Amino acid sequence: MAGIRAGFLVGTLIAGLALVTVHEPAQAMTAGATSHQVAAVRGDVTGDGIPDLISSSAGRLLADWGKAPDIGGGIHVTPGGASFPALRTAFITQDTGIISGVGEAGDGFGFALATGDFDGDGHADVAIGSPFEEAGNVKDAGRVTVLYGTSTYPYLEPRGLSDIVQGLHGIPGGPETDDRFGSTLATGDFNADGYADLAIGAPYEDIGTVDNTGAIQVLYGKATDGLTVSGLQVIENGIARTSRHHAPRER
Repeated sequence: MAGIRAGFLVGTLIAGLALVTVHEPAQAMTAGATSHQVAAVRGDVTGDGIPDLISSSAGRLLADWGKAPDIGGGIHVTPGGASFPALRTAFITQDTGIISGVGEAGDGFGFALATGDFDGDGHADVAIGSPFEEAGNVKDAGRVTVLYGTSTYPYLEPRGLSDIVQGLHGIPGGPETDDRFGSTLATGDFNADGYADLAIGAPYEDIGTVDNTGAIQVLYGKATDGLTVSGLQVIENGIARTSRHHAPRER
């Protein structure tokens, strides 16, 4: 089980295989081996100046994995305060009605988590990786869901670019089997404009004729809209290219 990574962390972006947090309010978990990864991060989603806990159950809802159904994953948002939890905990899945998609066994919704204030409104926002999500009939293509912090229950809501899938909404590339887009997430103000940005790892992305090379996509935050595809960069083999759309290779 992965633990909570706190404070200032220093690491290397290596073709989507290992992303770590480089921004104090936002933390990210590295990828594990199965869709039942558990992650936990902190961020002030309610905007009251006190860190809140965001944790995931990326597979089964109950502790007894032998009997509980795999609901595809979910996240808990637990507000911080002098008496923890300060408010009731929210539980968000792909079936709670605030985000697109349907929870399916093995999706791994919440496999990776990262927080950062993408729109600069004083509330931490949450990126949620579902690397085993199918895209159409493409198995384990992956998806990232971005929810924005708010002071009212369930403390997170979709806004702007909330559904990030390769080949849709201006996101470069296209879904391929076993890309596992969203396996790793990291946040930080990478372009020093005062807004948190999001790096998304796809560790098994094919580049050209080379299998499983891996790639990273970086989306930049801005006022009001939060994350956008404007200026989006793709990092392949350590080289960053701005808004380069590459077609998936036929297998």
